[in-house]
Amino acid sequence: MFTTVSEIEKAVEQIALNVEPNSYVLEITFLKRKNEVIRVIIDADGGIMLEQIVKINRAISAYIDENFPDWKGLVEVFSPGIGNPLKSIRQYNNNIGRKLLLLFLDGSTTEGVLQEVTESGILVSRTVKDPKTKKKTIENLHVEFAQIKEAKIEVTF
Repeated sequence: MFTTVSEIEKAVEQIALNVEPNSYVLEITFLKRKNEVIRVIIDADGGIMLEQIVKINRAISAYIDENFPDWKGLVEVFSPGIGNPLKSIRQYNNNIGRKLLLLFLDGSTTEGVLQEVTESGILVSRTVKDPKTKKKTIENLHVEFAQIKEAKIEVTF
């Protein structure tokens, strides 16, 4: 297939940046099915549109056709989608002000509004109900990334 996996990963990341400067690659997966598949999950600051995904897909496919003419696989490029876990600090930054559902490494969960993102963690404001008085208060909770098993945007309609 390719000389090295890292070679194609670097090329894909560069192609995405060249086509859409605000884009970033979240994940590249190499799958073996009937045909080989390169699956690229991509996002952009402010979100990514279908037209951008199509342009990036075409550019990656053209690069592979030109540089690896014997490879007969498929290239799939898509956005992370609603409901998928956040994987990068850039995704957290894109979702400030939105409600998060956090699953911690110890199995506990909490939800709250993402207020701030740092290199080491996030600040979430959450509503806490006092069990005795039943009074609700807003509490800020700083969470280190190392404590988070999974963080998802809670979609509300």
